[in-house]
Amino acid sequence: IRIADIPRRKNGKRVDIDTVIVDHETIPDNAFYRNEFIKYVIGSKVKTIGNEAFSECKKLTTVDMPKVETIGDNAFNVCRNLTTVDAPNVKTIGKGAFWWCKELTTVNMPLVKTIGNYAFWECDKLTNVTIPKVETIRDSAFVKCKNLTTVDMPLVKTIGNYTFYECKELTTVDMPQVKTIGNSAFVECKNLTTVIMPQVETIGEDAFMGCEKLTTVDMPQVETIGNSAFMGCEKLTTVDMPKVETIGNSVFVECENLTTV
Repeated sequence: IRIADIPRRKNGKRVDIDTVIVDHETIPDNAFYRNEFIKYVIGSKVKTIGNEAFSECKKLTTVDMPKVETIGDNAFNVCRNLTTVDAPNVKTIGKGAFWWCKELTTVNMPLVKTIGNYAFWECDKLTNVTIPKVETIRDSAFVKCKNLTTVDMPLVKTIGNYTFYECKELTTVDMPQVKTIGNSAFVECKNLTTVIMPQVETIGEDAFMGCEKLTTVDMPQVETIGNSAFMGCEKLTTVDMPKVETIGNSVFVECENLTTV
């Protein structure tokens, strides 16, 4: 690693250099943990970023690592000024990797297949997520991403518990391959109007609770619906689920406009 971030002295005065250039394939765990000066990271050879490698680097704004394939747990958590991550070859994102990155707006990760728990928790400014190859989203991955409006994940098969909890600006979810929706996955997504999941088989407890604007549900293959799954979906009018076998308690409570099931 060729490090340009370490405070140095010139003529008795400290000079803060804010760029890190990485010449190796691996950035080890905790490599720059809580560094106060890094703003830019360039790593044309990097394939693996270790756990907490840049955790709490509060001035970090840009990460450019075109060959990285694995991002470790908490690798960039609480990088409060991080705005852009360009990692076109990453395949695995560890748990908490971008947790509380409050300024993150752009994520370019077209090859990622697995997103870990809490990966983008409370990334307030994240508006669009396009991750076309992802297959598994683990628990709480996008909790309280309050400006997230669009999710494009055509190959996802499993959505964990609390994955999109309180993503209040999310309007449409189109996941044609998803099979399993975890508990509380879309709770309080208050602007969600349309859910298209033609292959889903299992809906967890409270999955869409409080989605008060939800009007359309396309789930022809669903077999099991957990307790309170659609509780409080006030504008839901029609539900067509011809293959459902098991329905939990209070599934459609407070769905006051539901007329056809």
